[in-house]
Amino acid sequence: ELARQWKRHKAQGKLKQKPKKKKAKKETTTATEYEEEEEVVPDAAHHPSEEEEESEEEEMEEEDEMEPPTDPETTLQPTWSHLTTVHWDPNSAAGLKVGWFVRVSDDKTGDWHDGRILRYDPCTHKHKIQFTNNARSYEKNLADSDNCVWIHLRIEEGIQIATQLVWAHVKGYAWWPAMVLESDLHPVRDGYKSVEFIGSGEVATLRVGPETLRPFTKGHIDSIIAKNKKKRNTNAIQLALDEEATIQQVRNEAARYYAQQAFAMSSLGHNYMGKKVQLFRSDVNYPYGETVVGRVKQYSPAMGKWLVAYEYSDQARKKYEASWVNLKSKEHKVRILDKAAKGSAPKPPKDLDLLPFLVGFHPPEAEGDGKKSDDPEEGTDEYLAQAMVQRCHGCTEYWKKGDTKIECTLCQSSFHLGCTNPPLAPDAYQKLRKSGEPYVCSRCIPCKGCYQHDVAFGCHLHAPPPTLSIDEDDHEEKLHLCSMCTKAYGKGQFCPNCAHAWDDEHFQHVQRQIRWQQAHKPKKRGRKRKNPDDLSSNAGGLDWQNYTAPAVVQNEDPLPPGAKVNPHWYHAETAQWGYTEVDMLTCDSCKLWVHAGCAELDEEEYEETSDGKHPIYSTEFLCKMCCKQRCLELIQGMQHEDNMLLFAEPVSEKVAPNYLDVIKRPMDLQTMLVQARKQNYKNYAWVREMFELMVLNALTFNRPHSPFWKEAKRFYEACLDNVFKSIGTAAPPGKYEDRIQANFVKAEKAKKLEEDRVQEDKSTEKKDLVAGAKVSTVTLPSLREKPVGVQSCVPSREVKIKTTDAYFTSWMDTCYTCGSSGASDTMLFCVDCGEAFHSFCANAPIHSMEKSSAAGWRCPNCKVCEITGVSPEDEQKMLFCEMCDRGFSLDKLDPPLSFAPPGIWVCGQCVDCKKCGNTLEPNGPKTTYWS
Repeated sequence: ELARQWKRHKAQGKLKQKPKKKKAKKETTTATEYEEEEEVVPDAAHHPSEEEEESEEEEMEEEDEMEPPTDPETTLQPTWSHLTTVHWDPNSAAGLKVGWFVRVSDDKTGDWHDGRILRYDPCTHKHKIQFTNNARSYEKNLADSDNCVWIHLRIEEGIQIATQLVWAHVKGYAWWPAMVLESDLHPVRDGYKSVEFIGSGEVATLRVGPETLRPFTKGHIDSIIAKNKKKRNTNAIQLALDEEATIQQVRNEAARYYAQQAFAMSSLGHNYMGKKVQLFRSDVNYPYGETVVGRVKQYSPAMGKWLVAYEYSDQARKKYEASWVNLKSKEHKVRILDKAAKGSAPKPPKDLDLLPFLVGFHPPEAEGDGKKSDDPEEGTDEYLAQAMVQRCHGCTEYWKKGDTKIECTLCQSSFHLGCTNPPLAPDAYQKLRKSGEPYVCSRCIPCKGCYQHDVAFGCHLHAPPPTLSIDEDDHEEKLHLCSMCTKAYGKGQFCPNCAHAWDDEHFQHVQRQIRWQQAHKPKKRGRKRKNPDDLSSNAGGLDWQNYTAPAVVQNEDPLPPGAKVNPHWYHAETAQWGYTEVDMLTCDSCKLWVHAGCAELDEEEYEETSDGKHPIYSTEFLCKMCCKQRCLELIQGMQHEDNMLLFAEPVSEKVAPNYLDVIKRPMDLQTMLVQARKQNYKNYAWVREMFELMVLNALTFNRPHSPFWKEAKRFYEACLDNVFKSIGTAAPPGKYEDRIQANFVKAEKAKKLEEDRVQEDKSTEKKDLVAGAKVSTVTLPSLREKPVGVQSCVPSREVKIKTTDAYFTSWMDTCYTCGSSGASDTMLFCVDCGEAFHSFCANAPIHSMEKSSAAGWRCPNCKVCEITGVSPEDEQKMLFCEMCDRGFSLDKLDPPLSFAPPGIWVCGQCVDCKKCGNTLEPNGPKTTYWS
């Protein structure tokens, strides 16, 4: 409060004496203590209002939450930024721009300014551009003595960048050297390139093809270019050759710069790098050991060791091979032999010290045979070129005859087996050669946590944390981390869904810089808008330079290998929602922070979750791996409740031939298990929905209150009580819940109607289904000891099935004729023998039969005359109704028949009298009538 009063009254000029400020502790960021020599008395003539005090306090708080932007020139210097290593990949989208020509538009003057990209800063993600003449009007105060300015190319509008040198050909003209330009203002169609002809200033858009564009490699003229007899411009060709040499020279200077900064970063926390040391080795000259002298070349934080290249040993009369040693171990008794004097500046690293960190250096080809007698001067590109060929890139020693050499397939750096990081054993080397797998050094492996290459220490293989989401089917997906992401993973600062490491302190640091830039942004030319919302006019509000990245970046770079989203989305300067430190949620299981975009949440769902209104995530939010584990636990719980294995695996055609005709979306526990292991379930509410679908399918396919219907209902209720109420509380009822409950209600109604019908049927007179109300008493003959060996008149089929198949099919009704259990809705059951027949197998008119006719139907083996109740000896004397399939003897009909009449014959029970409507027959039409 005293600090606020001091700032407020100082601005008003009313203080009599300035208070002295105490030194605050480093950890203290919210309080400042003051001591006063004399009492501070504000002038009583002015008493600020409460509103003025609140506004002044807000302004001071905003000032405290801002800070000037970081100077990209200092970010790679040790302890000057949050970086503790050097991220540099010359083949990345940002690295490939280094060295090339660039043209930037000036919004104020409308002019274009030419320049060249010198470097890329991995901290601020800006490129250093050296302008040929002058920088843009509003950047003149930012330019240094070399007319260089750092620009964020991805969020700039009005950028033209050269990406390739080519031979270009326009019909009617000679082949001409040109630069391929990429621009956000003038995008070209697919299959075309925009080129600018060198030396002429002319531009054209050409179709990509061998007849229009050819590679320009040191001015090489291939057979297609040579066919054109028109004379080529020698001045333009020389300009193109100079441009090609300049590009390579700038890229080499950038490679040297990054190697110098990587060497400096490797020296953080110790002073061994590049020093001559003396140490004791117990692994040589056994059992006495030996004190040896060597020079430190590299440091590996993954192993906690330094690579030492040894000098010639007079005691052993040989030179030991370089090895990785823990110099901090007391066993080695390390002593630095070339310590710098106190107060003296550290010596800059030599070229051989930079060789292990040199990435993307492509010097001109060495002249002659490259022998030591032609050794060029140190500090030149030729010296490094010779060193890259003749020396190991780990220990920087010369190659000797008989040395085993392994080469990186990406950067072509060669190493001794013991100089690789980590060192490669001879057995592992032989195995690698036999398998034919390419070797990639640690500096060429991208980091999974930031998608960048670690030039200082390399990226190393780590065991994935149990909460990290990794595709089980992708055996090549491994967790390689750089030195910075390794520390972040150790603190749990990584997204378990995308594996990207995050840094909240750096994000807040950048946000404070953005607020500072917005508060100090210059005003552009233009009239005030009449309508502030009218962006089309230049009047009204003020047009400000855009310091923050837009939601859609104009200059979007292609995705690097293995990346699912653009790595630039994770940058604090990018306003891509869902992938920065501010748009994250905490997993309720592993307590790790997850990007909202990686969790596939949109902004509306994220706000609902934050406000506690989301139906699922407000109760429990899980990352991918925890969600997968919870889904597996839910499925395993459901498997435990599946006593009859009814839902264990997909329903096959053998089990239910017509199942897929009825069920259009089948589901089972095995399918759910596969989907859960593939992490296809966004949250375990999807498991609840698939569980409901699986139960609904069983209730739909099986008849209500049948054994399997009852098992499906029991399984549903048991899973809700024992599984979802304990470990699936955040899964609300799905879209199939209402249909399941409706099925239960319908089944209960049908059961009640059946109980009422049975109760009513007990109080009524029992009637024979065939004879109707006229029931006569018959005397049954005595039972035979053995059945009569009368063969069936209906052909039958014997079906043999396996025991496992019988477990699922033994409960099903099968047709006596064809042996199939399908088409159960067309089956008829004989009232006498109980056998089942398909209506089409028994040739029965099921569609014209009433319920009473179907219930009293007799199969061909059990057919009898419905008038006499016996089967005539001559079966040709029996007629069958075309509508109900009942049988009648010809001579018992009224009027009787001697033979079957032509056409359709219908019994008297299937026709109604049109005149009286069967009212003259109170007991119904007689069975002897016919039509």
